[in-house]
Amino acid sequence: MNVSATSLSKLISTRKEELARLLEWRGTNFPVVERQNDLRISFIELELEDLEKLNNHPQLNEYQQIAINNAKKSFEKGSDLYDCAIDMMLYDGLTDKEWAKATVAFLLWAQEQEE
Repeated sequence: MNVSATSLSKLISTRKEELARLLEWRGTNFPVVERQNDLRISFIELELEDLEKLNNHPQLNEYQQIAINNAKKSFEKGSDLYDCAIDMMLYDGLTDKEWAKATVAFLLWAQEQEE
């Protein structure tokens, strides 16, 4: 399992725990709290769907790997995350979807570097 997959698994686990807590808190009889919790539950459920899809399809193509490796080198030299993501977007050969997937993988890697 690579670093990005580890970070993704941790994030999924954290979100599932948060969702479970919110579901336990239902039924407080405070309408404002209930509406707020329902919105948070809906948001987390949608987020988990996306995270699970990403977790089930972690394979990156050669162009994505090259773009990520270049972004990692830039990050390690002191570039900020925004500049690294822009560099990846400008990399030839990536579609918008491939760029988005590569960017998520890079950001998960960067998050782990800062932990």
